[in-house]
Amino acid sequence: MQDYGLPEILKTGQNELEIIDFRLYEDRDDGSYKWILGVNVAKVREVLRMPTLTRVPNMPKEVEGMAEIR
Repeated sequence: MQDYGLPEILKTGQNELEIIDFRLYEDRDDGSYKWILGVNVAKVREVLRMPTLTRVPNMPKEVEGMAEIR
């Protein structure tokens, strides 16, 4: 099998998994809570900074806001 000059970790059969983690913070009645979530980097197309969110009338309280990404 030809390796095309790839680093060892990127070669097929290395059984490696790369994760990008992100954190969400939630204020609760019993204190704040931090969620730490991870996604396989092979599934990630790009990472964006938190955009400015816009509130709209009659938006449910569960919705933080809307943003135009592209």
